[in-house]
Amino acid sequence: MDIEKNDGSTSAVDKFDSKLQIELKLSKEELANIKDKRKAGVYYIDENGNLEFMGGHFSETGIVFETGHFSNYTIVEYNKTFDDISTHWAKDYVEVVAARHIVNGMTETTFEPDTKLTRAQLATILGRTFEIKADQYQNRFKDVPQGEYYTDYVIKMSELGIIKGYEDGTFRPNDQVTREQLVVLMMRAYRYVSKDNTTINAQNTFSDMSEIADYAKSDVNLAKAMNMISGVGDNEFNPKGNSTRAETSKLIVELLKKLKKL
Repeated sequence: MDIEKNDGSTSAVDKFDSKLQIELKLSKEELANIKDKRKAGVYYIDENGNLEFMGGHFSETGIVFETGHFSNYTIVEYNKTFDDISTHWAKDYVEVVAARHIVNGMTETTFEPDTKLTRAQLATILGRTFEIKADQYQNRFKDVPQGEYYTDYVIKMSELGIIKGYEDGTFRPNDQVTREQLVVLMMRAYRYVSKDNTTINAQNTFSDMSEIADYAKSDVNLAKAMNMISGVGDNEFNPKGNSTRAETSKLIVELLKKLKKL
């Protein structure tokens, strides 16, 4: 894109100081040819022909995404599944987050939906969901070294106050995440992105509300009121149970739906 200066000269611009929202227009026929819009997105094509997922959500006339530079882009509907989710309750959720490159498989053919989630994995998932990560390394935690797959996401999530460390200066990346912790962190991310600071006073949403930590009750109530979570068994939430990759995939999809990103 060329920008005209005050002196009448022009200057080519291909990068921006902040991201711009762009809509790629599509015809009705092109829109109709996309079978599952939740699994389609915009991809940046680099000079070597490699594709990088840029996100995007559909409008009535095309697909909207954010970018910090003008380049070549294409739209791809990516269908990815795994051998171990064919009969799993979370199959649809898993396929959506995999298509959007938010949660990867443990191998090319397995997802391990019932494997427990770690704090490092959750920070990475949240960062990928909202395209948020640190631009440079900061030594915020003594157990988060430079160069790990989760490092930039942990740093940025901590900087934003979405995920917090411990008083001893550690992050404990390999610790597992409980169900109540998962909901709290998801709702913090939701508020950061949506700027919606709605809260709900304590109420008996689940039969085991007394077991939910006080700091988590409002977020659990709100997530339930927004139909983002459901209980287990006899209307129990099981707050101290460890979160699984399947449960996290479902919550991410519900979060994106509430934000109108799907």
